[in-house]
Amino acid sequence: MASAPRPSPAAPERAFRDALGQFASGVVIAAADDGYRAHGLTVASFCSVSLSPQLCLLCVSATSPFISIVRGVGAFSTHVLAASQKELAQIFAYRPAEERVALLERRVDAPPVVPKALVGFDFRLHADHPGGDHRILVGELTDLRASTDGESALGWARGQLGPLSIG
Repeated sequence: MASAPRPSPAAPERAFRDALGQFASGVVIAAADDGYRAHGLTVASFCSVSLSPQLCLLCVSATSPFISIVRGVGAFSTHVLAASQKELAQIFAYRPAEERVALLERRVDAPPVVPKALVGFDFRLHADHPGGDHRILVGELTDLRASTDGESALGWARGQLGPLSIG
């Protein structure tokens, strides 16, 4: 049986990306470790899904090694970055994997931690859904670490990193 032709995109890819860039989002570093290899990456697609159960979602490129590690171990962590951690977000977005992993605190029987993050969440993999060229990972909260220093979170908008400030 032949598959139906894919519809043409409603907008050119660049126009779509630019339009989405008008919406500011927070920036997190996601991390996972299966005991043999760890992986961490910068992600701007992270949000809450439910308070009961406590679920959040994370969208990651379907080709990222992060996906296979999370599927294998069934857990991952995310870390909300402070505005002062812009350089760290850039390292986890662009530098080689070995350099990124060296900055993680690896733990036994728990996902890695990004030191000095504003907030750290540990999740058990609850669901894994296809989402075009990405995977949508839904995690159920297993642990929470939060800073009380009051610094603004790091955000992403219009192709730039900067503080997310309200008020």
